[in-house]
Amino acid sequence: MTEKKKIIWTDEYSVGVQELDKQHQRLIGSINALSDLVNNDEIVTLESEPYNVLIWFAREHLHYEEFLLKKHSYPLTVQHKKQHEFYLDGLDALTEPIKKTGGVPAKVCYDFACDWLIQHILVEDMKYKPFFEEKGVN
Repeated sequence: MTEKKKIIWTDEYSVGVQELDKQHQRLIGSINALSDLVNNDEIVTLESEPYNVLIWFAREHLHYEEFLLKKHSYPLTVQHKKQHEFYLDGLDALTEPIKKTGGVPAKVCYDFACDWLIQHILVEDMKYKPFFEEKGVN
């Protein structure tokens, strides 16, 4: 088994908006909690707190981010929202086999959640960083 290392927050992940950075840190914390399940070779069930917290907070964060993008008329809001829908659909899709079989390996949930979030922050979210800086949103 390959041990999953915890994601360490660095300035590389900062989008320049304090509340969004705080929320991204919390999402990373949720993913790090999933890494503990992976490292203990556990499965994710419908009762798995780290997975449920991740899903709940991902929805909260993504809606807040979309609210800010729309409020400030970010020109790529529609495309950005589609990325969020993909993530939420993916998390929902992972829930189906959990319901059917009682659980899936934590690694499956971790890999999807981690890979998408890090790529999304470093590529997609960084596209709005200069936009918010220009608007004075911090």
